Amino acid sequence: MTPMNQTEHHPSYEDVDFEDEITSELPTLGMLIASTPPAPVVDLRTPLAEARRLLRDEHVPALVVIGTMHALLGVVTRADVLRDDATTVAEVMNASITALPSTATIHAAAALMAHDGIDELVVTRPDGSFAGIVSTLDVVRYFANRA
Repeated sequence: MTPMNQTEHHPSYEDVDFEDEITSELPTLGMLIASTPPAPVVDLRTPLAEARRLLRDEHVPALVVIGTMHALLGVVTRADVLRDDATTVAEVMNASITALPSTATIHAAAALMAHDGIDELVVTRPDGSFAGIVSTLDVVRYFANRA
């Protein structure tokens, strides 16, 4: 128990080594995505209308755009599909992907998301291929269920 005049140390962005393999008992992103439905993926030719439908029907915050061999190409969010001057996912996707390996802890993901102000985080397998997507809501739910 922490004495009243001291504060607990919570992991911050600077405390986290995002590249290290996680060997602790802390819960990992792999554990978190295993408990959620699979994230839908699209390719570059996917019509924007189909991306809108997937976001709405699957209740997901973003779609991951993959290419051959499951290579990560980009992310399409709800805001991206509102554009009316585009017809395909390729025209609106953000090619800047923020990702962590499935072995990273949920605490590390929370620190990164808070520090960088991002709402969706791509989770990758050890080979770098797409494993899932975690939203800030997923992270908040995880911590709320353990409070």
